Amino acid sequence: MNLRFNNRRPVLLIVLAVLFCIAIAAMPFVGHKQWRALSEAKTSVIEQGKAAAPTLAIDKLLNPAGAGSIAPHFTRTPDGRVLLSWLEPQGNAEYALRFAIRQGKAWTEARTITTRRNFMKHPAELPVVTKLSENNFVALWTQGKGTGSEGEDVYASGSRDGGQTWSAPVRVHQDDSKEEHGLVSMVPADADHVTIIWLDGRDGKTTQLRQATLKADGSVKDETALDRDVCSCCPTSIVRTGDGLLLAYRDHTPDDIRDIATLRFSNGRWSEPRVLHHDGWKINGCPMNSVQLAIFGRRVAAAWFTAANNQALVKIAFSNNAGESFNVPLQVNQGQALGRASVVWPSIESAIVAWAEKSEQGSRILLRQISPDGQATKPITVATGTKAFPRLERDGDQVMITWADAAGVQTSVVQFAQPEVVSISSPVSSSVAASDPQRYQFRGKVISIDLKPLQVTVEHEAVAGYMEAMTMKFPLKDERLSAVLKPGDLIQATLVVMQTSGQWWLEDVVVNRK
Repeated sequence: MNLRFNNRRPVLLIVLAVLFCIAIAAMPFVGHKQWRALSEAKTSVIEQGKAAAPTLAIDKLLNPAGAGSIAPHFTRTPDGRVLLSWLEPQGNAEYALRFAIRQGKAWTEARTITTRRNFMKHPAELPVVTKLSENNFVALWTQGKGTGSEGEDVYASGSRDGGQTWSAPVRVHQDDSKEEHGLVSMVPADADHVTIIWLDGRDGKTTQLRQATLKADGSVKDETALDRDVCSCCPTSIVRTGDGLLLAYRDHTPDDIRDIATLRFSNGRWSEPRVLHHDGWKINGCPMNSVQLAIFGRRVAAAWFTAANNQALVKIAFSNNAGESFNVPLQVNQGQALGRASVVWPSIESAIVAWAEKSEQGSRILLRQISPDGQATKPITVATGTKAFPRLERDGDQVMITWADAAGVQTSVVQFAQPEVVSISSPVSSSVAASDPQRYQFRGKVISIDLKPLQVTVEHEAVAGYMEAMTMKFPLKDERLSAVLKPGDLIQATLVVMQTSGQWWLEDVVVNRK
């Protein structure tokens, strides 16, 4: 049985929508021609005193990491669950790299990947574990060369049996010099490969940004340099967009300017580096503080730290074109920022940012929800007295945060809401309007239906050119669907995305039942 519902608006409303798109051409999202002007514009500041009471809250969540564990990190599995990895003490100053996956309201049994590897334990050197498919996993970490050597190497291991057994660790880079190699990040390429990124000091003079392909059996190929002069000890971040890959890192110039730069991989080639925003931070040393990216379809959020002009700031900038351009950044912090930013999209409308600031206890981790148009919630404190790098990840309809303190690895669930009214002053406007709306073919299986507001949870296939396969809620505008859709239904539809406002919904829904 095929049931079709078409809720397209009349011609008059379409005309009004076109006029609306023209009217909002001053929105901060821009095209390529405005890139340089906006990247040099000053940061927009969320006006103080206008934030409403907090609309974010956190609920502490138990996790399987043992006492004294460090270096927690989140990744997302192909079916949308959260994978937590960490380093757990084993006695005699040894540690084991372990992981578990969130399953419903519990965690799977923790499994050990490798142990006694002389792991680097700096808060910025976080091992990364990623699930590629039902059986394939890969793990990446940095370890010291041994007693008496300051060199560090990046190692990897793979599993093809669901994480039960792991291949012998292999060094991912060909260079065996006693220089630093580390600060890794990676993103799945397919069900058997990942693209891995690391910083490499092999020539002893400058630090390179390098890339390779890692297979689930632990083999490495296609090592290459992407940028031959970058900041030597700042973490990297890479995500997969509808257009390819987007990589962000802290760059370095001969004049010691250390601003955030991006590289894009599309159509089989890497782009030239491009400065995300010209902060102009000049510092003769490495701040060990960088950038993190988050992706939602073609929308990207980038959160980073800078201390240009002796102002310690955490900033966030948004892109609606897979990182080709970003809007004027917003200042996230209200106190004296220490950085260590993390970011995630709980929905298409807004992002949640975590960062560190100075406090009476030394430092504290804060959370704030911010939308591309500058609406924001009041910051809330998550933890105090920790030097850890917090990490955020989406788990279905929830957001989770993890960090480490003196007791060990901590995890919490973030209860988020729509940001309440906060205004910003935007110094630059754009004369380029986004192509609005955009439509994508959509297929998936209905999991559940909510009536207030009317929305459907769908386990959907990858939406070509927009987003990966996952399970999410989608608004519906046709009220008749509330009486028709049932869990288990296979549907085809059109996913409509308003690039400027961030709204989206399903229309032209076809229900297929056998």
